[in-house]
Amino acid sequence: MKTMLLPILLGVSLVFGPLQLCAAQEPAGVEAEVDQFFDRYISTYNRRFGKPQTDAVFRQEIVEHLYTPLLQAPPTRSPRVIDSAEEVGRNFAGFVTMLERKGVQQLQWQEKQIRVLSPTQVLANNAARGINAAGKVVYETVSIYLVYKVEGRWKIISFSPYGIENRITLN
Repeated sequence: MKTMLLPILLGVSLVFGPLQLCAAQEPAGVEAEVDQFFDRYISTYNRRFGKPQTDAVFRQEIVEHLYTPLLQAPPTRSPRVIDSAEEVGRNFAGFVTMLERKGVQQLQWQEKQIRVLSPTQVLANNAARGINAAGKVVYETVSIYLVYKVEGRWKIISFSPYGIENRITLN
């Protein structure tokens, strides 16, 4: 699975390559922007935990971080492209519900590895953990993200969670 994941993501980057380009920017500046983007992304989840009445708001907010069509490559199913923002929001809301069943009340980045591929294209390999009310880790995940700058905003165009036991490092 690990050996297939990177070629799939890089292939997707070639397909979406024509997305809006911006003026050249230093890799350190791009990395800092994407780092902040991921902090906002995880904050969206954290505002939703324990507040099911805010599910509709969560769906709208999470979709702002994602580009549709979105390529999802789950670890146990075939990759699929999701065309509608509504379905993407529903999928992510389902993820939150699953985390809440495990007792997660907050997500924290354990590690963010960001590799700048171009001024408008970034590959990230991020590890997160779900924390319960007692402050204990009750969930861990690692995902590879392909992030593009589209119309001046960073958006996830593809992501694939994978098993923490298979964790890789971007060099």
